[in-house]
Amino acid sequence: MNISKELQKLIEIAVADGQISEKEKKVLMKRALDEGVDEDEFDMYLDSLLKKPKKSNSFESKKDFSFVAWFFVMMVLLGVMVYFGKSHKDGDSGFFAKSQSPKEKYGCSNFQDCLSKYE
Repeated sequence: MNISKELQKLIEIAVADGQISEKEKKVLMKRALDEGVDEDEFDMYLDSLLKKPKKSNSFESKKDFSFVAWFFVMMVLLGVMVYFGKSHKDGDSGFFAKSQSPKEKYGCSNFQDCLSKYE
């Protein structure tokens, strides 16, 4: 199908809002018939233009997904920072705080001593 540049511009204008009104379709069809384009072929062509997914919508969804992913990563990082920054009773802070030895914690010199005291 051979369409002139002028008709192509009219089609782009008519399809810009995602639909073609009856009046727009009549004008486009008249112009196409004047150029010698087959009516059924042109009608199919117009229908196919309306069924194409818009590129801008797919870009917007990718952009929204990127923001959601970024936000999730930031929340995880914030949670990690808060967790490692928590203070504990013994004055040490965070995940790497030194744990007490059994002797300090239970008053035992070794494992066997603790077993005998706390049976």
